[in-house]
Amino acid sequence: MDASGMIRARSRTGTSCIGDSGGPLLARGSNEIAGVLSGGDETQCDASGGNLYAPLASNLDFVDEALSRSNAR
Repeated sequence: MDASGMIRARSRTGTSCIGDSGGPLLARGSNEIAGVLSGGDETQCDASGGNLYAPLASNLDFVDEALSRSNAR
């Protein structure tokens, strides 16, 4: 995690591209979602940069509230 509380990670397939926001960051070796894609260098779409993910564990209250308002459950 960096100083802003975000997770910086690099994907095997490249950095984020336009439209990728909200995609999952899976914990290594499992199907557990560790974070949600928040940003990256959308102009590159290659493996040279990193992505920023909002950590899911520290934002569960926000996610629960948003889901309850959206009737998505």
